[in-house]
Amino acid sequence: MIYCNCLLGYDDRRIRQPETFIPREDGRYYIDCWKASLKANADWTLITSWNGWLEGTEVEPSLEYGYNYLYITETYSRKFKES
Repeated sequence: MIYCNCLLGYDDRRIRQPETFIPREDGRYYIDCWKASLKANADWTLITSWNGWLEGTEVEPSLEYGYNYLYITETYSRKFKES
């Protein structure tokens, strides 16, 4: 079985030392994760995370990103189901 993890980015600079920062790149990082999962023909794709506000991994709608990450999730989860 192949499992892939899709991450939107990561930013724990406000809560941890040493910190980790992976920029979202306006959704490009998340889309690239989904594309890698599709290319690997993964059996499962895990999404990190719905409301990980402290680490900047939230898919949940926000003032900053609106519904953008929900739309990306919808688009690529459909492609995943069809593959």
